[in-house]
Amino acid sequence: MAHGPQGTVKDFSYATDVAASGEILVLASRVNTDKIHDGVDLRGLRLAKDIFEVVQRHRSLETISLVGSSIEGLYGCYAVAHLFDRRAERLADWVADKLVIVASSNLGVRQFGVYRFFQGMIPIAHPLLFHRARQLFLCDDGCLLERMTLDSAVSSGWFLSSLRAFRSRMLYANVRNDFMVNYGSPALDAYVK
Repeated sequence: MAHGPQGTVKDFSYATDVAASGEILVLASRVNTDKIHDGVDLRGLRLAKDIFEVVQRHRSLETISLVGSSIEGLYGCYAVAHLFDRRAERLADWVADKLVIVASSNLGVRQFGVYRFFQGMIPIAHPLLFHRARQLFLCDDGCLLERMTLDSAVSSGWFLSSLRAFRSRMLYANVRNDFMVNYGSPALDAYVK
C-alpha cells in the first residue's frame, strides 16, 4: 500500500489491521516519505526495490496485490513494470492478484480541472518545476506518463503487460470535490475537463 503526497502510513492503519488478522502480509511502504519532489520514475523504482526486498524475505507468499492512493498509484504502476517478468507473467515471483488505484492522475493534470487555466504559464515556469511536476504537466523530457502507456524495453518497461498481469484491476475516481486530481485523469477519460 502506498499513500498520496499529503498522506501518511497511518492512513492505511485500518486496512493493515484487518489484513494482518489473516494470512496476509501488508507492506505499507515508507521508502518515499519526505521525497515529495522526486519524480514518478525515482519514487517508483524505490517502491519496486522495497517490494522486491519483501519478496526475498517472504518466499512462501504466492500472490501480490497493490493499493495506491493519489499519485502513489502512478508510483505503483511504475514499480510493477520494473518487477514484471515478461516470460513468466509474474511480478517478482508472485502471481499478480488485485490492483486498486484511487484518485491517481493517470493522464497527468495539465488538461484537467484548474490546471488547464495555467497552461500558458507552463513554459515560463518549466525551469522552476520539480521533476514530479514536470511529469504530471506532461512537459518532461520523453514524457514519462505517455511512455507508461506502452510496452517496450526501449521505453524502460513493460507497463501495459505488467498491469494486464493482475487478475483484477480497479480504478476509482472522485466525481466531485477533488481540486488536485480532477475526475477525468483518474477515470482515464480525457474528454472530461
